[in-house]
Amino acid sequence: PVFTETQGQGWWVIILLLLVIAVIARRVFFVTKTSKYALPKGIKIFMAVILLVPIGALFICITASLQTTIDAEGVHYKYFPLINKERNIPWENVNKAYVRAYKPLGEYGGWGVRDDGDRGVAYNAAGDEGLQLVLKNGKKILIGTQKPGELKAVLIQLVKKRIIDSAVSE
Repeated sequence: PVFTETQGQGWWVIILLLLVIAVIARRVFFVTKTSKYALPKGIKIFMAVILLVPIGALFICITASLQTTIDAEGVHYKYFPLINKERNIPWENVNKAYVRAYKPLGEYGGWGVRDDGDRGVAYNAAGDEGLQLVLKNGKKILIGTQKPGELKAVLIQLVKKRIIDSAVSE
């Protein structure tokens, strides 16, 4: 049994960033065109940086993809462009694996790569369901999914084949 999924950022994040860019660009254009005096170079650089930050964030959101594969060897994931090299978690390092609903904003402070200490690390592109892993060393990792039913089915098959000990639902 193999589960594969590639997720992009939610469309609403991209629209929100486009709106922020439009508002900032309009304001920068207004300030530069209506000023009676020549603006100092430092102010112009500052306004350019203010505009470039959301453009950079937009680029990251458009290119971001969370790629997950779950098979008999373990869990494999990467979150391009934040994590370019695939990370692997072998099943022998996993104490618990289950699909659960979560609150991205409430539990982790949003989407993306999030580390909340007690709750562990979350890799989530969109949505509010994910694979919760509790490792034998106590670390917790949550990997978001848009296919919770398929993921549960693969976990059940892995339990039946005795590849993993148990997969519970919460």
